[in-house]
This record gives sequence, C-alpha cells and structure tokens, in this order.
Amino acid sequence: CRTDAARQKLANAFLDATDQPDDTLVMLDCDHTHPPDVVARLATRTEGVIGGLAFKRSPHHEPLWFVRQSDGILRAPAEFEPVVYACDFVATCAIAIKRWVFQELRDRGHRLFFKYIYYDNGESNAEDAFFADLCMQAGIQHHVDCSLVIPHIRNEVVDENTWADYAAAHPEILSERPIEAAPHSGEEVHTWQHQEQ
Repeated sequence: CRTDAARQKLANAFLDATDQPDDTLVMLDCDHTHPPDVVARLATRTEGVIGGLAFKRSPHHEPLWFVRQSDGILRAPAEFEPVVYACDFVATCAIAIKRWVFQELRDRGHRLFFKYIYYDNGESNAEDAFFADLCMQAGIQHHVDCSLVIPHIRNEVVDENTWADYAAAHPEILSERPIEAAPHSGEEVHTWQHQEQ
C-alpha cells in the first residue's frame, strides 16, 4: 500500500473511532528508528501537529522540517537547538496529529489529507507536503521537536551528525537556509534564529 493511501486509511479510521478534538493519531514510519518513548512524547504534546526530527536519507541530509520564507520558498534551517520550533511543514516520519486538525480540514471541504502530487516536469511532492499545504491554507501551524531525533535507516542512520558533516563539507548550501523561523507562543517552543558565522 502506498504511504499516501495508508496514511489516509489511518486518518479515516481514526476519525471514525474518535470524537474528542484533542484525541491524537500518532504515525511512525518503519524506515526510521524510534526511541521507546516516542509515542508518549508526541501524544502528550498540546500542538495540533507535531513531529520528531528526521533527516533526508540522501544528500544534503537536511532536517525534514521547513519554514516558508518571504520569497514563498520552504527552506530547512541549517542550525537549531534540541527544542520545539513552530514551522510550516514537518515530515510525517514520526508525527502526532490532533483530531481537530483533520476535522478543520474536513470542514473546509477536504476529504483527502495525504496525496502524492506528480508534475508534468517529472517532479513530485510526497504526501506529507500535500498535508502541510492543506494545513498552511487553513492556518494550522506545524511544530517539530528537535530533541526527538528519528534517524532514517539506510546502511547507516542519518541524523544530526550526518547533516552537520554534510553542511561542513558543503558550506555553499548554508546560504540557502532561512534567516528566521516562525514564532510560536506556547511554552517550550523557541524561535529559530540564524547565527552569522
């Protein structure tokens, strides 16, 4: 089953089985390693959408959370602390979504929450980008817990050290990173600030 179809089936079943706005669906991808307390850490958060910190499996190995910049482009921060940040798109590798989020999207006429998008030029967006787009249109903020690292599995794990090593070897990619992440007013959430080097 494709991941977009699997996530959609889970979301539909979750909506059918629950009725409280703060009921929480936690999804964990099988191509990551997850700490034993991942479900408890995600499910007990109050944010509508919060994910763990994952990294792209292939180069650039960038962190899989993104902030929309003034030019409209989503970019991943190059530097961050092990805290919770508000963002515009967090990957669904390990994610908790409150029922009210799905209900808000349904109330806006959306029946599909996760969908691959294929473009004529051969490029595509994964299902988590589609979900993030719906949330952005609805004004639903995403969050990432950078203290909850969810390494991607390949022949080795891809984590913050992989990203740091790659960024150090390719300093030109740092100039493409955001200057400031979106602020969040909740407790234990920090605004990411670029640090000039």
